[in-house]
Amino acid sequence: MTLTQVRFSLYALLALSWSSVSSAFVPFMVGKTPERLFSGAAQIIVAREGKRTAVTVVSTYRGGQKEFALVIPVPALLKPEQVSVGDLKTVQRLDGFSAPRIVEYSDNDPCEAGDAKKSSKIIAGLAPGASLGFGKESAAESGDYRLITLNAADTENFVDWLGERGYQIPKDVVGSVKEGLKKGLKFLVVEISLSGTDSTAYKYLRPIQFAFEVDELSIPLSLGKAGAEKEQELTFYFVSRRGRFLPRERKLSELPTNVEIPEFVKEKFPAFYRALFARQFEKENQKPLILEYAWNMGWCDPCAADPLSQEELRQLGVFWLDEGDSTHKSQMIWPPGGGPVEAFVTRIHAQQNDEAGLQFRESKAVENFQAKFSVRHPWVPPQRACAQASDYMRKVKGRRETEAQTLVKLTGWSIEDVYKQMGAQSALLDQERKWYEKIFK
Repeated sequence: MTLTQVRFSLYALLALSWSSVSSAFVPFMVGKTPERLFSGAAQIIVAREGKRTAVTVVSTYRGGQKEFALVIPVPALLKPEQVSVGDLKTVQRLDGFSAPRIVEYSDNDPCEAGDAKKSSKIIAGLAPGASLGFGKESAAESGDYRLITLNAADTENFVDWLGERGYQIPKDVVGSVKEGLKKGLKFLVVEISLSGTDSTAYKYLRPIQFAFEVDELSIPLSLGKAGAEKEQELTFYFVSRRGRFLPRERKLSELPTNVEIPEFVKEKFPAFYRALFARQFEKENQKPLILEYAWNMGWCDPCAADPLSQEELRQLGVFWLDEGDSTHKSQMIWPPGGGPVEAFVTRIHAQQNDEAGLQFRESKAVENFQAKFSVRHPWVPPQRACAQASDYMRKVKGRRETEAQTLVKLTGWSIEDVYKQMGAQSALLDQERKWYEKIFK
C-alpha cells in the first residue's frame, strides 16, 4: 500500500492508461467501534472525455467517531499521483451555478401603459446542499485526511486488511465488498481523523479526487447504499466537452420548469423543492433519475451564480481546457453577445434506493434545461386607483388560484395549507373596491 497526505493538481493524474468495464465512486464508511456511521448524501463530479475520467467525490457524515475510514470503490488500482484532496468551495460553486432557482417578477401599474410584468431580480438558487436536504450549517469537517492506495495483494484481501487496521465492517457491507471484488472493483481508502464529532447532524467531508481511464462509465450503488441511513441522496455533475451526459437503459425525467408559484414559496424554497422532488420520485415509481440542469458553462439565463472560471473548472478535473484547439465549438448553442466554453454541465439527482447500478454516456445533445420557477408580486393599488385597477385585481385573483392549484399539484401539499400561507400576502388584493370609490377618484 501507499499513503499520501499532500494535494496534487489533477492535470498530472491522467498519465497512466488501462481499460475496464466498470467504474464506482459511491463511498461508504467504516469505524473502529460498533457505532454505525452514516452518509446522508454524496455529490459526484465527473469530468470525462473519451476514456479519460477525473472524479471528485464529496460525502456527508454523521456519527460519534472521530477516527474512521471513507472507502471509495474505484475501477482499478491507483497510484499516489492519481489521487488528491480537493477544495469544497469549488464544489459548492458548481452546485450553486447549477442549482434550481426562482425568478422574481413584479407587475407594473395597470394604470400606466407598459408590459404586464417586468423582471425584478433573480433570487439566489438553492444554497449548497439544500436540494439534498442539508442547510448552510453543514460545513466541511476539519481534520487530517490520509489517502491510501492499495496494491493488488491488499485489495484481494481487502476485508482482512481493514480488520487488521482495527476497522469493524458491518455485516451487510462485507457481502457487498466481496461481491464488488469479484466484479473487479478496487478501493481507495481515506483515513480521516476529525477535530470534533456531531452524532446528530450531517456534515460535509472534504472532496476526494482521483483520475483514471476507463471504457464504460458505470456506477454500482450497493456499497454506498449499505452506508446510508435511509435513501442516500446522490447528485451527479457531469462535465463534458461536447454535450449532455445521459443514462443508459434508464429513464431521465425532467422536473416541471418555467411555472408560476405563490409568493410565499420564495421564503420556503428548500422545503418546496424537497417536496417537489419527493413527489416526482413517487410518480416515477421511486426509481427515476431527475435532470436538474443542462447548460454550457460559458453562460446562463438566468444565472443563480456566476459561471465557474477556467481555474475553478481545472480544480474540478476539467483537464482538456489547456489542450489547444478543438473542433467541437460549432455544436454549441451560441448566446447573444458571447460564446460557450468547452465545458457542458449536466446535473442529475437520484436517490440510492435500489441495488441496480447506473451507466452513463456522453451525447452530442446540447439542449439547455434548468429547474426554474417564478413568483410574481402583484401591484398593490392605492386608496384611489384608475378604472383598470378593478379588472386587474380580478385577474390577479384568478392567477393566484391557478398558482395555488399548481403548487398543490407539484408538491402534494394540502390546498388548505396553501391558502393559509397565501392569505397574509393577499389581504389587500382580497378587498374589492367599494362602489363609491369608483365614483370619487
